[in-house]
Amino acid sequence: MALMGFAEHRRFQDWAKPGSMGKQYFLGFEKYLGGSGEPAYPGGPLFNPLGFGKDEKSLKDLKLKEVKNGRLAMLAILGYFMQGLVTGVGPYQNLLDHLADPFNNNVLTNLKFH
Repeated sequence: MALMGFAEHRRFQDWAKPGSMGKQYFLGFEKYLGGSGEPAYPGGPLFNPLGFGKDEKSLKDLKLKEVKNGRLAMLAILGYFMQGLVTGVGPYQNLLDHLADPFNNNVLTNLKFH
């Protein structure tokens, strides 16, 4: 959480003052954290070590895919939390229960209507 908060804080700082994060001292890594040229979007060699997105169109497509995958991951985590609230146990235990008896342990049988 602390590392993610730090990264989001730096992203916000770059949005507020574009290009500032590439000039600010950061343990000698500032040339690698120079940004992508777009405010609030990280970039530089440290964020793309394999050199994907050689041209602007493919880079833009990869950025869109990254955002969509991040949103999907956030929905998955929300699903874990909701599953825990509804069933009272974690996702791993729910999987084990379902594999032991799939007809009596599934989404429909776990919903409790009061």
